[in-house]
Amino acid sequence: MLAVTTAGSVDKLPVSVVNRMDSTADPCEDFYQYACGTWFKDTAMPASVGKLSTLTIMGNEANDVVKSIFDADEPQISALYKSCMDTDKLDVLGASPLDSSLRLIRNAQSKNDLLNAAASLSKYKIPMFATFVTAVDDKDPSVHSLFGRQVDLPLPEKNYYLDKTLWSNVEVDYSNYISTLFQLVGQSYDQAIIAAVKVIQFEKSTAGFEFSKLETMDAEASSSAYFAFSLSDASKRFPLTVGSKLSAYGYNTTAIAPINPGNRIVFYNLHYFDKMEALLNATSLETLRTIVEYKLLHASARSLSSDFEHAHWLFFERKLNGATKEQTRSSKCTKEVNALLGDVVGAYYLKKKWSTDASKLANDLVDALAKSMAYGIEKSDWLDDWTRTNALTKLSKVARLVGGPESRQNISIIAVDGEAFLSSKWKLELDANLANIYLMGTAVQRSKWRADVSPQTVNAYHTFAMNCITIPAGILQPPLFHPAADPAKNFGGVGVVIGHEITHGFDDHGRKYDADGKRVSWWSNKTALTFQHKAQCIVEQNGNFTVRSETTGSKIGNVDGQLTLGETIADNGGVKASFRAYKEYIKTHTSEYTNETGEKLFFLSFAQSWCAKYTDAGLQTQLLDKHPPGRFRVVGALQNNADFARVFNCRANTFMNPAKKCTLWE
Repeated sequence: MLAVTTAGSVDKLPVSVVNRMDSTADPCEDFYQYACGTWFKDTAMPASVGKLSTLTIMGNEANDVVKSIFDADEPQISALYKSCMDTDKLDVLGASPLDSSLRLIRNAQSKNDLLNAAASLSKYKIPMFATFVTAVDDKDPSVHSLFGRQVDLPLPEKNYYLDKTLWSNVEVDYSNYISTLFQLVGQSYDQAIIAAVKVIQFEKSTAGFEFSKLETMDAEASSSAYFAFSLSDASKRFPLTVGSKLSAYGYNTTAIAPINPGNRIVFYNLHYFDKMEALLNATSLETLRTIVEYKLLHASARSLSSDFEHAHWLFFERKLNGATKEQTRSSKCTKEVNALLGDVVGAYYLKKKWSTDASKLANDLVDALAKSMAYGIEKSDWLDDWTRTNALTKLSKVARLVGGPESRQNISIIAVDGEAFLSSKWKLELDANLANIYLMGTAVQRSKWRADVSPQTVNAYHTFAMNCITIPAGILQPPLFHPAADPAKNFGGVGVVIGHEITHGFDDHGRKYDADGKRVSWWSNKTALTFQHKAQCIVEQNGNFTVRSETTGSKIGNVDGQLTLGETIADNGGVKASFRAYKEYIKTHTSEYTNETGEKLFFLSFAQSWCAKYTDAGLQTQLLDKHPPGRFRVVGALQNNADFARVFNCRANTFMNPAKKCTLWE
């Protein structure tokens, strides 16, 4: 497939790429420094963030476009933005937008009354004790089912509560945050301190039985972790967590009916619900009242007065992310309103930032990556014929959503409450939540965009249960993509992203879904064991990466090779598939660069997609995420890439060209 190509004559890299590079670094010893060194040295980290990267900068640029839409006084969306920007009014209002909700909580005479109140509040996407979401049913991907899931705790990961070192680092600050919120709604200092103790004890108990991020991903991909109940049976088993919520949504929880798509709630984690029921039963009414009130305060803090917002910033941004300055109000409101009205704003964004030429080229890249991935599957000698055929069938059925929806979904009139931004926000959250919940039992439309992904999103996705990749217009922007850019740059940038998303369908979790998105095995036992062996190599490789402070050099921790496995498999496969697709593409399309320079530009474009800077706190938070820090996404994928070693003439056993390479998808 990699035949000799006819290339251009330019043998110098583009200035935009060179300006990021540190040419004094040895690409065979530290390619990340070689690709990103000058960018790292010259780029100032904003005081308001814990991380700055190529993608976050692209996100800021997308937000600038969104802000220009708000500033243009577009009907309704601008009114909501102005409501958010009116800090004088928000400060006058203080906590008063919560008055009716607080009365509901404080006047509850029994535990059942209180939990019914909590369930009613949860309809506004205020996290309480259970989460409901309607999604594609991966046992029956033709329909939507209602899923019951655990509620994430306020801290980024359960280990913050359970690990002594992590907890000791945040205990005082988190307690101060909780007590501050209670004081802002009228409690005395002593009362607020007691309330904080109750909240922390409850959250620590919850952390003891909730699933970690990795456990959640494993359960959702396990063929055995699928527990379907009728609505009445689920309400009987989990009356406090599930029954109360179903009643709040208007469902009859006593009617006996068979399990079917319109009368089904599915759980991946029964353990959480059993334990939460027990915890709620064991908790006194007054303590539980404190817990529910805190959940309301915490969920609302960033949409209330400056006192609430500052308290939230002190802990969640300064303490957890290392920020030293609050973001501007316009930046905050742009993000918040965009999150509420993503689909509506997206229609305006597409008019400004998307074109027919961009759409055609982006789809051509998807075609090229799919063809390259098929070649890799065909040539993978560790697959037996049966599994290979199934893999190729799955690949052939991958659906794609590129750019944005062809037509905007119908929306109801946005009634902006001039008295409180929070009230308008809750109305929109309620509408979105009900629209999702009432999809239960309806047919799946694979051509329909996910409600949580808008055209201006700077990210990309693979939805396992739909066997579908989504590449929004927001990530199809410079420096990752441009219709006029050279193929080397486009394939090294967004081409790798597309390859990454396709490969997700064949990672440690995606491989457990078939061509139609059904969670069922399509692997022979022998080939599945070979996959696990090959994947373990990647786990160990990444687990050996030590993450150090970018200012002091002190050790922060190690990459979690198991947690990040899905992403690192996708990175490895995405780079290989995109490089092969690039080489094939320039057989029939013009490139201005010589063969040697084009190949180097490809790998530099990939690496520069992940240039990043972190505070120490930002790195600590990143290590709890399924995505490794940028440096290790580059190093990990390229250490396993023979084409990279060839292009940069790396001798055997240099850091970037180790003798042991982890190979999975080629």
